Amino acid sequence: MIMKMEVVKENMENRKKTSKVDVIHPWVNTKRSSLGYHICKTLHKYVSLYCEQSALVGYKYLIEPRRTWVERVIWFAAHVTTICILVYFVTDAYSAFITMPMVTSVESDHYPTNKITFPAIAICSINRISRQSAVKMAKKVYRSNVTNLTMEEILELFEQFGDSYNSMRKLNKNRRNELNNLLLDFYEGEYDMDAIMKELTPQCSDMLLKCIFNSNEYNCSDIFSFEKTQDGYCCTFNYITEKNSNNDEKPMKVKTVKNLGVECGLTVVMEPFLDDYFYTFLPVIGWKVTLFNPTDYPDNISGGVTEVLVSPLLESFLQIEAVSFHSTSHTKSYPIPKRKCIFSNEIQTRYGDYSYSDCLVDCREEQIWKMCKCIPFYLPTRTKVQSKHGRRACTLTDITCLDRYKSNWLTVFPHDDETLNNTVDEYNSLRCGNCYPSCEDVLYTIHSSFSKMKRGYYETQLLHNIEIIDQSVIHIFFSKYGMVRLKQDLSYTWYELLSDIGGICGIFIGFSLISVVELIYFFVLLLLELYKSFDRNSDEIEIEIDEPKEKESMSYTIYWNELVPKSRGRKTKFLSRGNVERY
Repeated sequence: MIMKMEVVKENMENRKKTSKVDVIHPWVNTKRSSLGYHICKTLHKYVSLYCEQSALVGYKYLIEPRRTWVERVIWFAAHVTTICILVYFVTDAYSAFITMPMVTSVESDHYPTNKITFPAIAICSINRISRQSAVKMAKKVYRSNVTNLTMEEILELFEQFGDSYNSMRKLNKNRRNELNNLLLDFYEGEYDMDAIMKELTPQCSDMLLKCIFNSNEYNCSDIFSFEKTQDGYCCTFNYITEKNSNNDEKPMKVKTVKNLGVECGLTVVMEPFLDDYFYTFLPVIGWKVTLFNPTDYPDNISGGVTEVLVSPLLESFLQIEAVSFHSTSHTKSYPIPKRKCIFSNEIQTRYGDYSYSDCLVDCREEQIWKMCKCIPFYLPTRTKVQSKHGRRACTLTDITCLDRYKSNWLTVFPHDDETLNNTVDEYNSLRCGNCYPSCEDVLYTIHSSFSKMKRGYYETQLLHNIEIIDQSVIHIFFSKYGMVRLKQDLSYTWYELLSDIGGICGIFIGFSLISVVELIYFFVLLLLELYKSFDRNSDEIEIEIDEPKEKESMSYTIYWNELVPKSRGRKTKFLSRGNVERY
């Protein structure tokens, strides 16, 4: 008879007695170490596969099985050296692209002259105060009975008006204060220094006798205006301001020339009025002729001004040469400190569209106001006693302050020079960190020649019916058809930079865009395999840390004869009640 018995495995009993913590923690540490090993193994696999299949030169030699370790070391050192040199050259190319994004080149050395604007001309008499005008004003003061001075003493006192210019003579403070008190009494309070100096300056209608431009004769008053310059009020031609001095005039348009030569330029016959000299700002007689950009205030500090002195009894030939500069529209995408220039319509100055000269003048005005709390009359502010910005014009009492700091305004530290001398005190120089050159500009230069004139009459169309005593003639014209035109453009576009870097990489390691795609392809395969491995191992850990299941017993049927050893020659019979019968 067969008997069934319930048997529980010993290892299942041991697992029942083991705590949850004892089972889980050792297993987790083992899994983590095996995961790291798997990552390293997978990484090694794909690096080897990439080196074997890559189009880059020489990488397959690192993993070929028949290579000795000496060969592998040599190839590895060669590749490391090559990559280091490659990185150096690529970094240098990119650094040049970042630090010097702009390049200036000669676009043309035969740019048509008729496409360049004719320069603005300022003719300033060396005599800054007309004796005739000074006498006329002195009579008014004398007749007003505000002083006990004689008319000759008043006229002598008027010489102190010359201190309002940038004169080199020694200042007489006591005499200037006396004149200031006299003017306060005459005008019964504050006086307009701008209007006074304009009245005392020799007038264009008297000084300019005959004017010809582009082979056409004009009334000089029609093409010349009385405008402020760095030397005070002067006769200006082709000077485009926001508003002309005379309210009844329309704003002028920029003039150009059609052809070359003396006949197609500007010709002016000038009268010096030597007997009208009262105050000169230079120890000579004659005129100062200044050439500058038509839209800029003529200011020496900006460097955009060309000057020449013309004496009486001379016929002067002033040949103009110009260099045109412009920046392409692509440069506008870069910030101002990178391209180091400003477009005219990009920023507005106090005087209109941006120009380098106007920016420096604006900066100087701010400095003068900060130090002396007034603005000199010769700066381009169209004001009476008060400007539209609430700033008063300088009077004779402010000249002492202006003269004290005059030398400071001649030292300019624009954007390029801000870091050159950080120890300079702000009151010792003109700091204009926001002033950059114009992105579109024309620089004029002059080549001059002279011929002497004899007194008398000349039977010429220009000097017809004019008796030459002390007069002078100037001819200002273009003599060359082709001018130099400079262009500022991007030194590299993005595709040019890519081309340069690609060429460098191709020389050193045979690198190309296909190599990039290849590298990305193997990198994606590596990530996918690592992700799948990590995801599978995470699932296994999650199963191991689950709560243990209910303990189950396993049963199966066994027979006694499987427990008792069999003996030879003897048979055993199992009875149903457990009796054993041997036979």
